[in-house]
Amino acid sequence: MNFPGHLSLAAPATLPAEAPADARDQPILSLCIPTYNRAPFLDYLLTSLARDCAFAFPFEVVVSDNASTDDTAEVVARHQQGGLALSYFRQEENKGGMPNLMTAFRRARGRYVMYLADDDLIDAP
Repeated sequence: MNFPGHLSLAAPATLPAEAPADARDQPILSLCIPTYNRAPFLDYLLTSLARDCAFAFPFEVVVSDNASTDDTAEVVARHQQGGLALSYFRQEENKGGMPNLMTAFRRARGRYVMYLADDDLIDAP
């Protein structure tokens, strides 16, 4: 079943060939991931996004870290170096779950935003 605005990994949308260069660089979709001290789960999710999400349009991943004390920053840096379009924002102190999620949404640059929990699994066709 397909709903208006539904995004499918099997049939990705594309930008028109005549779209200006700056529009091609602007993400269409922002995948927003709030996290706190769950580096192994985040690592697994980011690995699956890099491996399985081959959209035919620009997208970004936005990670908002709620002042983690584990190796979350190192996990993110490794995925940034691996080429994933990933923005990372770290709170100076733990703000709570909802404020951290809202930070991710505010930092998103895409036309559309999608929430992913740091322990979500991506199942590509």
